[in-house]
Amino acid sequence: LHFQKLIVDAVARGGLAPAAAAAPAVSQIIPLLPDASAVPDAERNAYVDLEIFKIEPESEIIRSFYLRRGDGKPLDPWVAGQFLPIRVKVPGEAQPVLRTFTLSTTPNPDHYRLSIRRGGESSLISRYLHDHARPGLHIEAMTPRGKFTLAPESQRPVVFVSGGVGITPMIAMAGHIVEEGRRTGKYRPIWFVHGANNSRVQAFGAHLRELAAQHPAMKLHTRYSQPGETDRLGVTHDGEGHVTIDVLKGLLPFDDYDFYLCGPPPFMQSLYDGLAGIGVRRERIHYESFGGGTALKPEAKAETPAARAGDGAVPVRFAKSAVTAEWSRERGSLLELAEAVGLAPVFGCRSGICGTCAIRIASGAVQYIEEPLAPRGEGQVLLCCSVPAPDATAGIVLDL
Repeated sequence: LHFQKLIVDAVARGGLAPAAAAAPAVSQIIPLLPDASAVPDAERNAYVDLEIFKIEPESEIIRSFYLRRGDGKPLDPWVAGQFLPIRVKVPGEAQPVLRTFTLSTTPNPDHYRLSIRRGGESSLISRYLHDHARPGLHIEAMTPRGKFTLAPESQRPVVFVSGGVGITPMIAMAGHIVEEGRRTGKYRPIWFVHGANNSRVQAFGAHLRELAAQHPAMKLHTRYSQPGETDRLGVTHDGEGHVTIDVLKGLLPFDDYDFYLCGPPPFMQSLYDGLAGIGVRRERIHYESFGGGTALKPEAKAETPAARAGDGAVPVRFAKSAVTAEWSRERGSLLELAEAVGLAPVFGCRSGICGTCAIRIASGAVQYIEEPLAPRGEGQVLLCCSVPAPDATAGIVLDL
């Protein structure tokens, strides 16, 4: 896909004109896997116009929204499991609303698919899209990003374990493995374990069965915690109750697996603790949680960095905006402080997962309320989950 995009861009720029044939040959190393170097930073962090061209119901509470570039150009490359930062103009809101959603389809140059659960009153974007989006609606998005992807060097059997709408990155990664199996004839074993309330709210049931039919080494196990009147054990689902470590121990034959977990925080923590408890190496457990973005460590922290920072006020200067504010423990994260003084930093997840709020720190130091999952560059901090460090009494300066 990356190679195809390079060719299309070259043709669009006239890069294959006859006059170019006489020019001296210039060699260039092109990365085989799309990463931060595949797309220039200015383009990667810029919003582009996207058009919703199709909407499909996946369950009573989840809908899939298909998007393509409004200018007709091919999409930038991405990797299965990554998410898309989007920006939507919601009527009644003074500023566009920002959010991140996992891409639920395998990478392709033509379209994105976002499979979104309709949230509660505070879920502005999901409610707006469910209630008002129609084909032809335009939104904006940055380039996909995120580290919750298949380990490229591993060919170990994969165990996908998801709860609720946490199925979305798993569908994309499982689809990628199936495509690779068809292409190479080598079928990497997959165990796909999913938990939902019942068939009314479960998404991608039929799609999962189609994937399994195409992949001779893929096994499915679906559990319903609240089966409906029309649900039948052995027909609509394979087990009843919640997905737990005991369920995994009963399903999986002895082997060396890569585990991928995604779901609500309690679901995630229980499975992570259970896997670590039976001796699974932590580097074999990959996870992405929605809701709280905490690192899933078995040891509970006795006190948070915000508490250790003390009660004293710390001056924070937002250099580009020429605004100075005083941070104290009750003012929360640096993102919340910036918003409280009228600034509007770009953010996606508010939990250290996406990295959208990364910004340069000119002086001073910060510490993290929870260690973020997203990478940050040298001299950068993530506003959404950081506070001034205890020794930053002289203040900090942020490039905002």
